[in-house]
Parts: sequence; structure tokens; C-alpha cells
Amino acid sequence: MMGSSPHNQRTVRLEKRNRLRNSSSLTSSNAFRTSNHSASSSNANATRYTPVASTIFSKSAVAADAAAACPRARTRRNNLDHRSFVADDMLGMTRYDVTRKENTKKRSNNKKRRPRLQKSRGFSRFSQSRAPRRTNAAEQRSPIAPLVLCAAAQRQGTRVAVVVISVAISLYWHRAAAASLRFALTTKMAARVTKALRALKSIQHSRALSTEAAAAASKANHSGYCFELSDEQKEYQNLARKFAREEILPKAAHYDRTGEFPWDIVKKAFEVGLMNLSIPAKYGGPDLKSFEVCLCIEEFAHACSGICLALTGSELGQTPVILSGTEEQKKKYLGRLTEEPLLAAYCVTEPSAGSDVASIKTRAERKGDKWVINGQKMWITNGGVANWYFVLARSNPDPKCPTSKAFTAFIVERDTPGVTPGRKEWNMGQRASDTRGVTFEDVVVPEENVLMKEGDGFKVAMGTFDRTRTPVAAGATGVAQRCLDEATKYSLERKTFGQPICMHQAVQFLLAEMAMGVEVSRLAWMRAAFESDQGRRNSYYASIAKALASDVANKCATEAVQIFGGNGFNSDYPVEKLMRDAKIYQIYEGTSQIQRLIIGRELLGRYQ
Repeated sequence: MMGSSPHNQRTVRLEKRNRLRNSSSLTSSNAFRTSNHSASSSNANATRYTPVASTIFSKSAVAADAAAACPRARTRRNNLDHRSFVADDMLGMTRYDVTRKENTKKRSNNKKRRPRLQKSRGFSRFSQSRAPRRTNAAEQRSPIAPLVLCAAAQRQGTRVAVVVISVAISLYWHRAAAASLRFALTTKMAARVTKALRALKSIQHSRALSTEAAAAASKANHSGYCFELSDEQKEYQNLARKFAREEILPKAAHYDRTGEFPWDIVKKAFEVGLMNLSIPAKYGGPDLKSFEVCLCIEEFAHACSGICLALTGSELGQTPVILSGTEEQKKKYLGRLTEEPLLAAYCVTEPSAGSDVASIKTRAERKGDKWVINGQKMWITNGGVANWYFVLARSNPDPKCPTSKAFTAFIVERDTPGVTPGRKEWNMGQRASDTRGVTFEDVVVPEENVLMKEGDGFKVAMGTFDRTRTPVAAGATGVAQRCLDEATKYSLERKTFGQPICMHQAVQFLLAEMAMGVEVSRLAWMRAAFESDQGRRNSYYASIAKALASDVANKCATEAVQIFGGNGFNSDYPVEKLMRDAKIYQIYEGTSQIQRLIIGRELLGRYQ
């Protein structure tokens, strides 16, 4: 300072040093928290402090402490390699950038070296030797060391405090530790260290969580998606898989050729508890959620989608009663299905009304306290073997009446006079399923068999589709998985040009496309089932799953036939049946085009 006496210059330097020392002290009585610190030094790289005990420790703070106490350490300062790494205080909320210095050997080659990948206690980083930067007084008095030790010791307990402190010193302070500690104890840090050590004595002994307890806590606190099935889900999946491999698969070809209804398999499934999966426990059912039901259906369809439909087609007829039935209706009709192997059917489709439900012509007229139904239904699954039917009929003859109020839903007994099932349809695929037309001629239904109330039939029917389209997607995924399995096994056995055809890139591409479709389809129905189990409206996800899985099943079936070549066109191999079975997934319970209309409508509704 020009024009000032030496005494004044010394006074100014002392005042500046005192200000720096005061600014570096803790502003809170809590030994485990520090406040924001703003150094008055002109150095732009001054130490920064953040709330909640998060402190950035200078790269040269320890070296400066050591140099002040040990001249020899000061002379070797330029031979230190400065590297920093991140240490977690085990509280899960603080990160310290702690300086670590190591002696480096002098290199005979003075050429500049490229940064090399170094590993330091689990952290990989590019580091390069560089000259240390200058530090101010505040950085030399940083209180981070006792805070790190106290935080770690508080977490682990006093029984391991000594071990924690010893490890911390060996990791962070290295050769300059002794000199740094001697210097620290001669300053205000001595009081902070003493206070921190006293705090350790008051910490109660704590025992680390066992491996099992830690895993349980981690699972309980887990957020986000989990792709691991629960024990109960695995149990049902394994049961369904075992039943499908042992009971369904050996007889699939027989029922496909004859078109007979597989009553023997239905009765065995009833005995082992694989029928009526969605019926609540209070009515005698297993009360499975949509996710578990879909797991079982995928396994059934993997063996034979036709027999799968014979086993689970009753779910479509049961669902309206489960969702909308009164307590008396549930006890009477759901309880009946759980007492003996009986089936239900869902009667909506007509010769002139498929996806266009508003065009239904079957009519229901009220006469006193009863209803009289007249009309014809078509393509009814379990039409000839069902014990009772869910029937959707127009109850308001006014053509201007809104669709949402024009229909009423009924439960109709199979043995009611006027109910006449038609002949069994000989379909392209899924021939084990009993598909027929059903005629209703002056069928009298009591008022107590109306679901919800007059005019709510359309709501009941559409709510049912939201629940049942997801199982359809699971069935399509099972067919796609079977196509992939058969094609992969065949490609390993069939040889051309002296090697298995799976070694040809063209075949590998086909298999890869099939695998991609199967995995994505499975994730799609899982998401839709999850939404349903959460009690949320899932029209969007159910339609996505149904449309996607149906298309994937047909694509996989086509590619499987292609991989089989001429053998795939022959009925001696399973893929021709898989190709016939897959097609119907794009048609029933809403065509793939209808699903895309629903998806588009739901998507636009989210942005309006």
C-alpha cells in the first residue's frame, strides 16, 4: 500500500485475516450443519458452502495445513498429484468433494501426456497432473474434516466410530494427516473437534440392519416399475403352465380336428381352481386381479388358444355381473358357476351389428314387471354350452335416443322358453371354442334380472370390454410366444447349405423381429392390467394392448410359417394351426381398426 507506514500495513493485514477467520467459522450451534459462506477474498475460486452440511473442500486445504506445520511438506508441495473424488456421508443427502493427494514419481519424459483413465476406489475418471492453485485463509481453516467423521460415526454408531475415523484419515488425509492434525489442534478447529467427539459419546449404540431387513426396507421404499412377479403370481403362473403343458397341449390337435368342446379339460381346470378366475372370494371364486388372470390366459393360449377360449370365454359373460350386478344377482349367478363347472356367455354381436353396437336390433319391451326379448345374436362364444347369458337389447325404440340411454342389459337363463342356440360354427381357427348363434323369441325376463337400471346397458357393455380386452391381449401374446418358440427350435434343427438355418442372417432377423414384438406386447398387456387393478379407467391402455398384441400374433405366425418353409404349410407341423388361430384376435372384442379409433379418441381427449 503506497504512502502507508509499516505499522498501518500490518494492522490492515491483521484485520483482513481476522475477518477471513471469522467468516470461516460455523454460524450455527449444530455441529452437523453449516451455513452459506461468502469469503471476502478477491480470489474467484474461494471455497463455497451450501446448506444442509454440504461443503466443497479445497483441493489444497490439507496441503496448506501440512505446509504450515511442516516445512518439509511445503518443499514437496509441487510434487503432489491433486485428484478429487466424491465421498458420501452415508446420510443420503450430503456430498463432499474431498481432496486426495498422492506422491507421484518424477517422470524422465517431460512430454505432455494424454489424460489417462484412472480408477480411485470405485470411481473412474480422467485425471491429469496439474499445479495446485493458491488458497486463502478461509480455505486453510475449513471445518469439513470433523463434519465428515461425525456424520459417518453418527450413522454407524459409536462402536464403529474409531474404525470410521481411522479409515477416513487413511483415505482422505494420507501422509500429511499427522501434521494437519497437529496444526488443527492449535487453532479454533480444536474446539470443534472436541465438541464433535463429545457428541459421539451421546449417540446411542445402533446395530446395522441385517441383509434381509435391508432388502425388505429397500423393497418397501421402492418406487417405479418392478418386473418381478410376487410369490402368489408365480404360483398361479406355474400352475397354469403345468396344466397347459400336461392337459391342453397333448389334446390340442385332436380338438382342432374334431371341433368338439373340451368338457374333460374344463372339468379338470375346475377341479384345480383354474376356472372363474375373476369371481370374488365371497362368491366362491379365487378373486384374482386382472394381472394374475392374464398370466394364466397367456399360458393357456401358448398351448392352444381354442381351448383357452373354452376355459376363459365364460369370463366375458361373468364380468358384467361382477361389475354391475346386485348382491342377489352375484350370489345367484356367480355362486352357481363356482359350485359346479358351468359356463356363461356374452350376447352382444348380431348379424348386422358387430363393432357398431348402436346398430343392435334385438329389442326388449317392458310388460308390467317383466321384459320380453326378441332378436338374434351371432358368433356367441359358449353359445351352446352356457348356463346363462348376458344379453344387450334395445329398450328405447326411438331412433333419436342417444346410444348411451337406448339399451338395457339382462341376465337370461339358458333354459328359459324361447332361447334357441343355433348350429356350431366351423371356424378357420380356435375350433375347440363353441361358437354359435342364439335366437331369442318372446323370451320373458323378470325385472330382477336387469343389470343396473333401464337405459344403462351400453355403459355396462363398454365397461366390460375395458376389462376383457386386456386378457385378449394376453392370449394373443401367448400365441406369439408359441410361434417364436416353435420357429426358434425348428431353426436350430433344420439345416441348409451345411449349417442350421438359424445361422443365416435372414432367419435371425425374422426371429429378432418376432422377439421384439412378443416382449413389447407382454409389457403392453401388463400396463393395461395394472391400470385396471388400480381401479382406473383403462380404455386407452386396453385398446393399445389389444391392437398391438393382435397384430404381433399374426405377424409372428406368418414369420413362423415362413421359417418352416414348405413344412409350415402342412398340418403335420403346429405353425399352420397357430396362423389360423391368430387371425381372430384382430376381429373379436373390437377389430384392430376399432381399437385404433378408441386410441385416437382417448389421445385427443387428453389434449382438449
